[in-house]
Amino acid sequence: MATHPRHEASPTSTFDVIVHGVVESAECLESDMLYARTVLVKGADWSFKPVTSGDSPQRSEVITQMSERLPGPSAVFVWNAPFECALRSTNVSGWPQIAVALTTINSNGTDTVVGYARCHVPLHAGRHTLDLPLMQPVFSTPQHALFGALSGVKPELRDLSFLCSTDDRIVMQSRRIPGYVRLTLSVFVVGLEHLGYDV
Repeated sequence: MATHPRHEASPTSTFDVIVHGVVESAECLESDMLYARTVLVKGADWSFKPVTSGDSPQRSEVITQMSERLPGPSAVFVWNAPFECALRSTNVSGWPQIAVALTTINSNGTDTVVGYARCHVPLHAGRHTLDLPLMQPVFSTPQHALFGALSGVKPELRDLSFLCSTDDRIVMQSRRIPGYVRLTLSVFVVGLEHLGYDV
């Protein structure tokens, strides 16, 4: 994120970031049925604000319906699940990010995450289509890897927001898997220039 402060901003100054988004689709070879769970992760100085007057408090999490793999050579799943949020902050630290988990239901009826993705909300206003690459965590020791191979258990994140954190990220190992999650975001940034940032 390339922002260049031009002058000292007032500590009471704020700016808003408004996002109208759609979790459009995914391509993933790991399952024949998937749903997506997205979590908005923001810094400590950021707060939700109503999109319009009288709106109820917004959720930071969106869960799509279950989607079956479309016929054809590509393993495509379609949701077209809309979401929106409006955020207010006094500084750009902790710029909002979106974490995504693609989840299936295994033969035991248990939800199992097959892939993760993440991105920052674009800094520039406008309409953005983002194809987020998929990754899977891997066991960090040979003993855990052997246990996973014998039990069929894959490592999962207890807290999806961990993907967007720098805390202890060095201890997590992951591998890229084929596929992506497609998000469409219409972003509006209001008042950032008044704080002295040249975007």
